Amino acid sequence: MSNVIENEGNINAEVKAAEQNRNAPASGSINDAQMNNQERLSKAAAWYALQSAMYRHDIMIGNVASALVKDGIAFAGVVMDKYPDAIIYIPFDEFYREIVMRNAAELKHLGKGQSEAEVSLNRQIGILRHAVGAVIPFIITNMASDQHEDGTTTSVIVASRRAALAVIEKRNYGTNANGTRRINEGDLISGRIVSVGRYGMRANFGGVDTEVKLAQATHRFVSSLLDIFAPGDAINAVIREIKQNENGGIVLAVDCRAAERAQNMHRANLAPTGSVVTGTITSSTPDKLNPGLSTLHAYIDSLGLPCVIRRLSSATLGHDVRNGDRAVIVIIGTTSNGFLRGEVRRFLPRSTQSSGQ
Repeated sequence: MSNVIENEGNINAEVKAAEQNRNAPASGSINDAQMNNQERLSKAAAWYALQSAMYRHDIMIGNVASALVKDGIAFAGVVMDKYPDAIIYIPFDEFYREIVMRNAAELKHLGKGQSEAEVSLNRQIGILRHAVGAVIPFIITNMASDQHEDGTTTSVIVASRRAALAVIEKRNYGTNANGTRRINEGDLISGRIVSVGRYGMRANFGGVDTEVKLAQATHRFVSSLLDIFAPGDAINAVIREIKQNENGGIVLAVDCRAAERAQNMHRANLAPTGSVVTGTITSSTPDKLNPGLSTLHAYIDSLGLPCVIRRLSSATLGHDVRNGDRAVIVIIGTTSNGFLRGEVRRFLPRSTQSSGQ
């Protein structure tokens, strides 16, 4: 890969030529040569704009479109709506600020005959594939253009997501002149999902990549987060804790379920005391202080709110409750932290639950 940055003067000349061509009066149909010239000038203008952004260290936004290997290095291929012809390459090491990679022994076991380098590369590509579709910030760090003997040109744009996150993190969690932060514990903020697995996902909140496990992601009943979330989706969370790791980076503890309750709190008025609703059981926990009793949690789909059913006896249940069971519930009130309170009237037969009856 060449480290030579294309001459700015030549680009300026091409951009000026493009402007003159755009302002010139039309004279008949545009032939193929003119079309090719306009396309070339358009690409030159885009190159110049991206190069200027690199010199200014601008934070730009793009979509992860692919995960690929070039010269033995794993990259995320990023595209931008404004410059559709440009592909920005972000090396794996410049994608996440903090990431847990498996140790060499685990990698060798997983590889079954592959070298540690090969297994590590495959692991990196796998991680980046989970991020395809994510909307990410980045800072361009290098632009190179190689002219080939056949007259064609290969252009490469390299960027760093880590560098952009460092700037955004400092802006949001650093202490300003007044001794305050823009984002604080207890705040409800919006973030973007970066990658999703069955039992956990990684989302970015204010420049900090944060692990969100299934139990903290939603009150809804899901067997896999892949069923309801995708990279690039917006997601809200309440910041429970802000602390620093040993490298000085910010680490967050977040609760997306609390944000879910806060967003849908107003819907509780749609189910006053005595209302009958249908919900999906999401958990069943034995009451430690009252043997023989259980506490159920359910999700009321029509309201987008969780419901707690306390001190339910085994005799009342009538059968072993499983997560995913559907029940008819009578609302008896609300709790101070946004849960509905209810009593189970009856459970729906499992043979009819798949049809939503």
